[in-house]
Amino acid sequence: MPGSAIAVSSKVQVERITNGNIIIAVGRKLAGGSLIYHKFTTGSHPGDILLGPNNLSDIAVINMDGASKYYVRNGAFLAKGPRVTVHVSRVYGMGALNAFANCVTGRGILAISNYGAIHRLVLNSGDIYLVNAKNLIAWNSQTNPIVASSLISPSSIARNRLVKNMRERLSKMSSSFLDTYRSSPSIKPTLDNIKRISVKTRKLVFGGPEFLQLSGPGDFYLSTRIEPVLGGLKLFTSPSIEEIVAANPEPWSPSNSSSQQYPPYIPTMSYAIVSDKGEVTLMKLAKGQTL
Repeated sequence: MPGSAIAVSSKVQVERITNGNIIIAVGRKLAGGSLIYHKFTTGSHPGDILLGPNNLSDIAVINMDGASKYYVRNGAFLAKGPRVTVHVSRVYGMGALNAFANCVTGRGILAISNYGAIHRLVLNSGDIYLVNAKNLIAWNSQTNPIVASSLISPSSIARNRLVKNMRERLSKMSSSFLDTYRSSPSIKPTLDNIKRISVKTRKLVFGGPEFLQLSGPGDFYLSTRIEPVLGGLKLFTSPSIEEIVAANPEPWSPSNSSSQQYPPYIPTMSYAIVSDKGEVTLMKLAKGQTL
């Protein structure tokens, strides 16, 4: 398991393994997985292990039946039983950042974790679900995620009207020089190629369309939150307790009331009376009166 062990019983033995040869481990690390796993064994004695994820995550347990195959997104795999096999596999249609996932087979317990809460959805035969690719963390291979079309398909009339309005506005805002430059036979093909390459690059890196289509029968797991990419910078930007509290605080010393300065509208020796309506009245101490 790549997760954190909070506590173990005294009979449990811990061993670090690569779960394969060093070449497989390095390839798994380059694909976004873990280089080293922790193996816990007890021999003939029973034992307990308390596990916890490395960040603010929820934990879900999948009971592998030996016939099903699951894919778990990198970073979501927490632990597995001894008869469960995990290896990195290529995943298509989810962008270059999610091009690899953990392929899990075998019989036993599989534990996953992810930032936020985890919900399991079960699809019957013929059911179809559209899922945000960023929230999909584990899925049965039978669901066969594929890129889904747009959720809202505008009519051709509305699309043409929108394009026409945009062109009219752009033509009014652009100068004649820019219009001539854009429509130049020698420049326009270059601009079209740049636009086409930028669109393909954006889809390749950040994933294609926003949603994936999953079909039943099968189940999959969703996270309710997406971990911030720059969340680790909080360690550098958040002040520590040493920065908030002075390392060498000044010792306390009683203040000299005679040298203390008060605003001119407050008598030097006075007290305040607050009524039930919230009105505050400053009262001056009588001669010889103390608080």
